Amino acid sequence: MVFAPQWTHGRLERPRTGGDGPRTFLVPPGQHRLHQELTEQCPDSRVLLLDDAAIASLAAAPAADEHLVFVSRTSWADGIRDADLTAFLGLVHALDRWPRVRLDVFTDKAVPSPLFTAATHPVDGVYVGLAQALAKERPDWSVRCFCLADLTAAALSEALERPLPTVPDKPVCVRGDEYAVASMEPASLPAWPARSAFRTGGTYVIVGGTGGLGGLLAEYLAAVHRAEVVVIGRRPAEDFAPAAQALREAGARAVHYHQADLADGPALKRALDAHEVVHGVVHSALVLEDSALATMSERVLHDVLRPKLHGTRHLIEALRGRDLDFCLFFSSVQAYIASAGQGNYAAACVAKDACADLLDHALLIDAKVVNWGYWGGIGVVAKPEYRARMEGLGIGSIEPAEGLAVIERFLASEHRRITCVKGTEEALERMGITPHKPAATVSSADSATVLDDVVPAFRDEDTDVAHNRDLAERLEAYTRWRLAQVPLPATAIAKYAKLREAIAAMPPAHSLPLDELLRRYPELEGHCKLLDRCLKHLPDVLSGATDAVEVLFPDGSFELVAPVYQSNPIADYFNRICARVVAAYQRRSAGRPLRVLEIGAGTGSTTGFVLPELDPHGVDYHFTDLSYAFLHKARDAFGADYPFLTYEICDIENPPEDYTGRFDVVVATNVLHATSNVPGTLRNVRRALREGGILVLNEITARQDYATLTFGLTDGWWLSNDPYRIEHSPLLSSDQWRSLMHEAGFGAVRPHGGDGQQVLVALAGPADEPSAAVPAPEAAGAVGVRGAVEGFVREVIAGTMRLDVSEVECSSIRRWIGWWSSWSPSTPTRWPSPSAPCGGGVRA
Repeated sequence: MVFAPQWTHGRLERPRTGGDGPRTFLVPPGQHRLHQELTEQCPDSRVLLLDDAAIASLAAAPAADEHLVFVSRTSWADGIRDADLTAFLGLVHALDRWPRVRLDVFTDKAVPSPLFTAATHPVDGVYVGLAQALAKERPDWSVRCFCLADLTAAALSEALERPLPTVPDKPVCVRGDEYAVASMEPASLPAWPARSAFRTGGTYVIVGGTGGLGGLLAEYLAAVHRAEVVVIGRRPAEDFAPAAQALREAGARAVHYHQADLADGPALKRALDAHEVVHGVVHSALVLEDSALATMSERVLHDVLRPKLHGTRHLIEALRGRDLDFCLFFSSVQAYIASAGQGNYAAACVAKDACADLLDHALLIDAKVVNWGYWGGIGVVAKPEYRARMEGLGIGSIEPAEGLAVIERFLASEHRRITCVKGTEEALERMGITPHKPAATVSSADSATVLDDVVPAFRDEDTDVAHNRDLAERLEAYTRWRLAQVPLPATAIAKYAKLREAIAAMPPAHSLPLDELLRRYPELEGHCKLLDRCLKHLPDVLSGATDAVEVLFPDGSFELVAPVYQSNPIADYFNRICARVVAAYQRRSAGRPLRVLEIGAGTGSTTGFVLPELDPHGVDYHFTDLSYAFLHKARDAFGADYPFLTYEICDIENPPEDYTGRFDVVVATNVLHATSNVPGTLRNVRRALREGGILVLNEITARQDYATLTFGLTDGWWLSNDPYRIEHSPLLSSDQWRSLMHEAGFGAVRPHGGDGQQVLVALAGPADEPSAAVPAPEAAGAVGVRGAVEGFVREVIAGTMRLDVSEVECSSIRRWIGWWSSWSPSTPTRWPSPSAPCGGGVRA
């Protein structure tokens, strides 16, 4: 998906002997000095200023072997002469009716190249882009483009005496007798940076940030980095007001909007001068209006050039004297491929990229360029017909999460310019881009021992295991004994039909009285208090007289459910196993970076166990969830001590394609069962893992009546309708998990745990014979805690978590949003437990 230019160097052949046919030099109308130099240097050739009369004369048939040489040398001090740019378009129109034309375009350092100190004449990049597209639109013509290191009449004359290489749609850079041509080759970005290039609370200006990719980045900066966002655009301020309010609500420290046309240099400078401190600037403005050059109007040419060419020049002028962390330019792959029909846009992008290079060298501002491919979900081409066209061409859409990930990693890299495009191998090759090679596969011989090395043996006789099993059994017994004391109504409202069936299937049991139970097992006090309240109100809940959410969270308080998260020895035990597995895998992979994806990490309880066990060197840990709120909390909890963490939004049911083959370890605690399509979710996880990587899945694997009678009161607990669930439960058994893992493409699977809860570690590699699991009685279920949370979270904070609001009682939404927004940052970071957040629609 990521590519970067690589340069092929060569030596020009010796000068030719003999003539090269008649030659006509064509000079833009504003470049009288260049016209005079060429006239004096080449007295035997025709030299024309491309005014209207000269263009009209060229409409006559060129001589049989006439060599047309367009030459431009537009320095930065010359500014942008629109009439010069129009003249080239007029030349194309004049020549259009002729079947054979030989046209070479020469410029002076108009593009970045290792042969040049800088692209000192970026305006002439327009001619480069136009010539590239013209070569595509007129394959019957000979169109070449050259950029000289020092374009003088003498240097040009010397170059023309040599046989020059023919690269029809790419500029050839020349210095003396050396030349260089760029190709677009596979590149890789480094692991997520220890510290983002975006400062928390920093001030960032987005030029063209009212929609599309600029708008997306503004939302990201607000939500993830709590930035002060400054947007400059052409819309009236009142039109941007709703977006500004949304940015504030997303978390922006402040939002400012300036209405300014980028073609208006003084207006742009006034907007920037209004902000004394700016940490970074992003140029994201564009106009897209496709047309073949032969039929393109002057208006269409200049409308497309204006935001990228004029706007970038004015931006550079306005940034003089600024001390920025970076200036990021959003450009297009068209700067490289210059498709037929998009010559104006290709020209604008080539010139913009050259301006960025000059900014980097002249003003010493860290200027970077991303040449984006197709975005199908946002921006000016986010239309169904365009997506269908792209799919037919084998070109994939860059999705928001993928693009934002590229931006974060690119800004932290040494690359100055990258291309980001998705496509099939055939599609990339058609564009002249070298595809990435498939990743090497792991051998079956090696895969056979990986899991045996990293998964600890489960010992039923261990003190912790025995104690946890005893806790689970005592709590289940108390649950069933107390249920028998509750007078249930004869009928229940329709939405509780599944709950009523589950209650009817619960067996009777004997239990210690509550006082004696808590004397022996004081850690169960909170669980019993929650259960007793739920059973007290169960008849009214089943009849519809009482809201289950009010039962679990009286007056919006989490006090009753807090013990489910805090001081839970069973949850802690399985979290420690997850941490041991990941740490053992890291030791086994010593010498190479470790890339970890935690799905639905929520409040980070599993994360809190894993991180201290890791060697921080070379770790790239992606903490993901569906909610920005959890990302903010995690950043506060872990950011200072673990700078290798990255915080991302991720829906594992629709993961970014950038995740494909990217991770060594995926960690998921009581998350994947809550997705709507478990087989599809497992396939997505498998795709995210490189060959030889592992999935560390921590799940409750048996029905627990305690969970059913507490969190099972919520609607969300019963949403699943697929055939993989344990009867009267949304959970999956260990055997079912293993079967689905194999179907998803995993090889060996090793479990740790008994029937109630397990850590299942699956290898992304060839299948082998799994070692036999040690039979054990139900070991420590999670006291109904971990998987249970997903249900009530649907009820409580779906609105703030940006989940499916159909799962939330309408009368409760505002109360829970208010509760969540008032949650004190001093709340212990280990609660809730890591179990609940889910990559497919549930968070806790």
